[in-house]
Amino acid sequence: MPPGGQRTLARAPNWASILTVSPGAEVPVEATLVSARAVETFMRVLRAAEGFGTRGLRVRCERKRDAAALKALQRAASGFSHVEWV
Repeated sequence: MPPGGQRTLARAPNWASILTVSPGAEVPVEATLVSARAVETFMRVLRAAEGFGTRGLRVRCERKRDAAALKALQRAASGFSHVEWV
C-alpha cells in the first residue's frame, strides 16, 4: 500500500469518478465526480464508500451540478458524520 495507507480506487468506467481512502487522515474518504453524466453512478460510489468508515467524506465535483443533482448527492452522502463539499 502507498505511504500513509492511501489507496485510490476507480469506481466508474473511464474514470468518471475517483475514490481515495486515507485511513489516518482527518477526512479519510475523498470522492471526486469527473464526468457530468455519471451522477447516478457517483451516488452509488458515495454509498459504497461508507464501507471504509463514516467519520468523514470530502466530495469534489469538477463540473457544476444542478440543484436536483446536488440534493441527490447530499442524500447519498448522508451516512457520513462529516461531509465537506469542495
